[in-house]
Amino acid sequence: MKFRIAGFALISIFLITSCIPAAYRHLSRETIPKTQRTEFPVIFPDTFTKAVYRTSLSFFGNSLSGISFIKKMPDSSYRVVFTNEMGIKFFDLAFCGKNFKVMYCMPKLNRKIVIKLLRNDLQMLFTDKFEGEKAEKYADSVYRFRYKSNKNYYHLIGDEHQPTKIIFARNAKVKVKTTILYHDNFPEMFIFEHQQMKISIKFQKMEL
Repeated sequence: MKFRIAGFALISIFLITSCIPAAYRHLSRETIPKTQRTEFPVIFPDTFTKAVYRTSLSFFGNSLSGISFIKKMPDSSYRVVFTNEMGIKFFDLAFCGKNFKVMYCMPKLNRKIVIKLLRNDLQMLFTDKFEGEKAEKYADSVYRFRYKSNKNYYHLIGDEHQPTKIIFARNAKVKVKTTILYHDNFPEMFIFEHQQMKISIKFQKMEL
């Protein structure tokens, strides 16, 4: 019986750790109860109203480049409009918490896989609190929140504890790596790199 219990414990530990990407398995962690969860450090400051980014998308050998306009609306939702240099609109997306709406999408880009990709990537920029079934704090200023089989790892840095890297993982595999660079506490650049698909999206802030 003791051997069975020990064997079961070892299997349980293996299953738990095998669901965590290798880079995080050695880190200690503690669960954050829902009653103790506070607002998560935001990428865009409270004073943010709008910004313009030079944007490039690379996917499966194809590429798009242009300008993205990101604006915070009066109801605290966000709008992201991506156009080419001539002002022809590629897409117009609205984000409000977990809610998402396609205001416009160019017919050639209006595919479920494209819309899902844009939604999942960009929505990570506008998360302002822990959401999901479970939240955990790791050593080295890493926070994880889990929803079903999806997990996001936020790496925080500096006095403002701004997220500089977000790792989206599923079933122990890193799906998307997001890198964020700041200037004067404002996100100057963010890059989405899909690890298992040839897809990347880069935003570089432009001075108005």
